[in-house]
Amino acid sequence: MRPRPPAREDVPPSKRIEADPIAPPTIGYLRRQGVTGFRVSCTSDVCRRSTVVSFDTAGLSDDLAFPMIERGGRLVCSACGSKRASVMPDWPPAVGTGRGAVGMISRREAELGDVADRRCDDRLIF
Repeated sequence: MRPRPPAREDVPPSKRIEADPIAPPTIGYLRRQGVTGFRVSCTSDVCRRSTVVSFDTAGLSDDLAFPMIERGGRLVCSACGSKRASVMPDWPPAVGTGRGAVGMISRREAELGDVADRRCDDRLIF
């Protein structure tokens, strides 16, 4: 049987390690890292559409925390109408690979360009 780790009260204050919460990255921080937008994917079981949206198109301020993009129901899928979406930074291409860290876009997306520029009220339709 493994010994139980000491309770917080049993550790002297001089030996305690206090963990500071890590703040989520902001849009401004990601821009400084070379990220110009985010990949949004519909998480509906019937759709699974995915596209890249630029920060400028979405009208996001630099002080907004990146995880806040997918909260609040602003993202609406243009294919199925679902508000269930996941987002991740669209990292720039890795040096020497010719493609992004997230993956390649479809031929249709390349032909259409940035299709995520339609707005409806306060929502961003992707």
